[in-house]
Amino acid sequence: MAGALRDEGEELTLDVDATQIEAEKQDAQRTYNKVKGYMPRVGYVNGMCVGHEFREGSESPGARMLEFGQKCEAGIPKGKRIYFRADSAAYQAAVINYYNQPGRSFTITADLDTAVKREMEHLPETAWQPYRTADGGSTDREIAEPVHSMNDTEQAFRLIVLRWANPQPSLFEADRYRYHAVAANREETASEVIWKHNGRGNSENWHKELKGGLGMEQMPCGESEANAM
Repeated sequence: MAGALRDEGEELTLDVDATQIEAEKQDAQRTYNKVKGYMPRVGYVNGMCVGHEFREGSESPGARMLEFGQKCEAGIPKGKRIYFRADSAAYQAAVINYYNQPGRSFTITADLDTAVKREMEHLPETAWQPYRTADGGSTDREIAEPVHSMNDTEQAFRLIVLRWANPQPSLFEADRYRYHAVAANREETASEVIWKHNGRGNSENWHKELKGGLGMEQMPCGESEANAM
């Protein structure tokens, strides 16, 4: 596997994502989507699986996230820069600290927790600029970029925020907008970082190919350990 990645350029994008497998099996537990099944996690580099972990449906999406990323890196050639890309399950201080080191970078969907919401809502109006798509198309969204940190992060990081009008606003001022935020340490412009991060949507197609190719849409038996094998 490492040999197949040597010619992929100096930087490799590591996409980490979980995929749900519904299963009315004896040992299956309910996922956060309230259905019984399993939630395996897979790491991809350009569509190639470099790591996997079979997980119970009820297991926290963020459990052992850093350890899984490091496991995936073990299958990547030495000397490559690693760009880690993931959803909010990876929005953890330990993950951000690790991928904030030289030779690594990250974009991670941020949790819209109290601290992040406060950061967004207190930005001055002059901080917001029109957001355009990668091909220059206009959108109904605006983009801004405050600097943010978490209690246990060793360095501050970029928090790139999109906002758009709430189609069903309440009487409260804070509900005028909906938000999406991405934590990052990339050097591209804010819009370019969003475009790069949106590329993680390819994981859904890779999941489908993987599950279809290996017949994983249905688990063979009712025991978790056997299904994991």
